Amino acid sequence: MTALLSPPGLSGLAHARDMLGAAARVPLWSLTDRQLAVEVADAIALRAQADVAARV
Repeated sequence: MTALLSPPGLSGLAHARDMLGAAARVPLWSLTDRQLAVEVADAIALRAQADVAARV
């Protein structure tokens, strides 16, 4: 999907899916406790944003 053919929100969703896929390939054991805490906090914030977007 290209940004030229899609509304900005949809191309943003495609980018988010790509980034989530990349994050899923990082082995959790390779992260420090602090890095893991930051990633979990970011995931929770992303989920909250997705929940809000789904209600709009």
